[in-house]
Amino acid sequence: MASRSADENLHFESDTINFQDILELLKRPEHDYSWSTGIKESHLEDLHLEMVHSGAFFSFYNLYNRKQVQTDHEVMIKVVKPFPQWFGNKERSLRLSYEQRVLQKLEEFCPTNKAIKIHLFVPGNSFAFIENLKGYRTLDDHLLSKDFSEDLAKAIINNLIHIHKATFFATSNSNCLEDLEAQLQIIPPSAKMSLADLKNSFHTNKECLIHGNLQTDSILCSLNGDIKFAGFEFAHVGSCAFDMACILVNYLVAFYHFLEPSEHSDQNHQFAQSMIEYMKISGQLYIEKMHFRNDQVKKFWSEVAGFAGCVIIRRVLLPLPEDILHTDKFSKADVLEAGIRLLKNNTFLFSSLCSLIFLPFFTLFLPFSIFLFFFSFPTLL
Repeated sequence: MASRSADENLHFESDTINFQDILELLKRPEHDYSWSTGIKESHLEDLHLEMVHSGAFFSFYNLYNRKQVQTDHEVMIKVVKPFPQWFGNKERSLRLSYEQRVLQKLEEFCPTNKAIKIHLFVPGNSFAFIENLKGYRTLDDHLLSKDFSEDLAKAIINNLIHIHKATFFATSNSNCLEDLEAQLQIIPPSAKMSLADLKNSFHTNKECLIHGNLQTDSILCSLNGDIKFAGFEFAHVGSCAFDMACILVNYLVAFYHFLEPSEHSDQNHQFAQSMIEYMKISGQLYIEKMHFRNDQVKKFWSEVAGFAGCVIIRRVLLPLPEDILHTDKFSKADVLEAGIRLLKNNTFLFSSLCSLIFLPFFTLFLPFSIFLFFFSFPTLL
């Protein structure tokens, strides 16, 4: 992951936490872990901190001894950021505590899951020690640098399928899943639903354990194609369609982003086309491996469309600073229009993946440039 330096007196998103606090925490007898040995034996003045990722709701920092050559003595720290004012005010320590409980339960249901592991979290703090993420980059980085492939798209969906299938009501012990839900206090959803039926579906559908906020900064990809999911503080037992909607919206937003005028328009437009292919691949692979019945498939795509519309509208109207839509000037209107179309038409139009993918773009009011772009690629759909 890319990194940048942080001050020695650390400023963690409104919290000042110094190295002394960290050392004292790690040196407690009850916290005798092999992964922290290199840091515990360091002198205070030798410690150095680098920010390796800053997302919408959390940041990752790498803590190491600048005098040690061995990089396996590094410690990764996750710091939870305050929620935006419009999102609500939930104490950061409680959010980390909730995420830790989710990951513990996920480990029981799905021991081989690809969620980022928390090594140590002490209640009352807004940070936790997590597994090393050297070699991983966020999906956001991959998309913006046009360094993405079909294999990565498949790996992301396979990771999601792995979690969903392990906790799906149809294949899991429903009593265990109900117990899981009882132990996890549901926190406010990350998107404000505007349709009563979708809101009802979001809050009442108890299909499997879902991540709840699979945006580009919550998905990390390594050089060898391994995938990690971060930020399980929004996880709950809910509709599997919501997670799929979040993933497809990531590709949809990237599609419009790369249609913006630039000096590399031809190359960007070609990469934009690949986003549609990744949406198709993701959807087809998910349906194939989840083994839905025909009636379930229709309901699933209808809900994916509606949830996707809601997520898009929230991301356009209430963008977070790290969101690609926060800076895009030309694509916001088009993305918002796509979200509205998905939301308005989800209940009667979607019986297949292709109809879901096609609607955000196909309209008489599409900008002429996008109209020409689609008809330049007859194999797009």
